[in-house]
Amino acid sequence: MPKNKIARCTWLLGLALVLGCAFAWSPDTLAQSVCGNGVVDPGEECDDGNTTSNDGCSAECQDEKCGDGTLDVDEECDDGNTTNGDGCSAECEIEPDCGDGTLDPGEECDDGNNTDGDGCDSECVLEKCGDGALDPGEECDDGNTTSGDGCSSECTIEAECGDGVLDPGEECDDGNNTDGDGCSAECTIESKCGDGTLDPGEECDDGNNTDGDGCSSECQDEEIGEGCTPGFWKNHHEHWQDFTPTQLVGSVFTGCSVFPTLADDSLDTALRYSGGSGVLGAARIMLRACTAALLNEAHDVVDYGVDGVIGLCSAACATEDRNTMLGLGGLLDDANNDGSCPLGNGNTNSNNSSVTRERFGARSSKSWR
Repeated sequence: MPKNKIARCTWLLGLALVLGCAFAWSPDTLAQSVCGNGVVDPGEECDDGNTTSNDGCSAECQDEKCGDGTLDVDEECDDGNTTNGDGCSAECEIEPDCGDGTLDPGEECDDGNNTDGDGCDSECVLEKCGDGALDPGEECDDGNTTSGDGCSSECTIEAECGDGVLDPGEECDDGNNTDGDGCSAECTIESKCGDGTLDPGEECDDGNNTDGDGCSSECQDEEIGEGCTPGFWKNHHEHWQDFTPTQLVGSVFTGCSVFPTLADDSLDTALRYSGGSGVLGAARIMLRACTAALLNEAHDVVDYGVDGVIGLCSAACATEDRNTMLGLGGLLDDANNDGSCPLGNGNTNSNNSSVTRERFGARSSKSWR
């Protein structure tokens, strides 16, 4: 072969080799990395020599990690973030969820809902007496299981003296725990002077707390003082003061207008009443004593032991109650008869006290004020 041909061939071969090497080592050729070749090429986060996912390096040679939205090996969940409290934790572990029906650690119960009042509350805590929440079937819940504080250990309302409600075992409940107001601090009825009932320790109880009416404000018998009888006043008109024998009963004792036949009688006639049966008879008996008491109280010389005779007698008439009127009549009759009369020749035609009390009956404990 001629030398010039050999030289040309040698030149061409060298050119080919240079071009081939240049092509093989170009940047484009270097950029064609292969995932799974065990080499971390540009664009790869990892390359574990395979294209299998779930082994820490995905088939795309990307790091497999919690929060990438892919459920990887050792992950219970992956919700695409690393935020706690959304059911999947920042470590891709399933978070306990109250109301999911599964009893998770830290839950006392889980009934599959988040509803209070069904035995398991919305925080998956057992609802029970003493937890401070009023659950169905509980009358109260004060946050403890101690009896004697108004709410029992079974969460039922306890009877409480002073709450204004009459509970079993209480005689009374006036809404306070104060003694001396008729209902004691233990909710038992207290003896009370002035209630019209003769209680132990009381000598009398005339239904009021007024002194000077024969029974004191402490319910003790009062000294009767002086008094002149109906017999004295009907026979000694000259000693009358402030009133006259011809004045009508109804004009003085206005409450006695309920008995028209008596209201139209004169005071002198009233002093001569003989009594009788029924309510009308009781009114006559009382008015006889009332008229003498009226004159005793009015006289400036007689130290009479009863005050407010007109009001007492009018009020008793207005009740139209036989026992009430006989009770007041008996008390006034005692005052008229038992005291000495300082006028004239003293009591004339006075009634025998024991006979009068027998006729008028025992002093009533019923109020006639």
